[in-house]
Amino acid sequence: MMKNNSLGKRENVRILVFGISMVIISFVILFCVAVTVEGKDRPDAKAMARFYSQKEAEWKPLIRTCLEEAGFHNAGIMITHREDGEGNREYTILVHHQRVGKLTEEERTHLEGEIAALAYQDDHCLAMAELTD
Repeated sequence: MMKNNSLGKRENVRILVFGISMVIISFVILFCVAVTVEGKDRPDAKAMARFYSQKEAEWKPLIRTCLEEAGFHNAGIMITHREDGEGNREYTILVHHQRVGKLTEEERTHLEGEIAALAYQDDHCLAMAELTD
């Protein structure tokens, strides 16, 4: 009788180990599927990065022309952006020139608006300009 009871316990342990193994394997499979789906949910991130990079490259010459027409030759231009987790971008266009300090607040605001308007903007992309001396 003892041998029979011992075999039953072994079989129960084997079933328990098999069940735990199946649960662990299921979690691993679900994790892999979730990571794959998350990566595919995003629009092609590399294509979007290339698109915005191309737009940024187009802005600088436009900004430089606008500044030169306003009398700001050889101004320093730096374009930075922040991106949230949903792909929305917020650009800051920093312009540095020593003559900026001579502008009135109204002139400065007007020029910042003109510069920001040159940047590509849509529902997912916002740009603003800051002038410093």
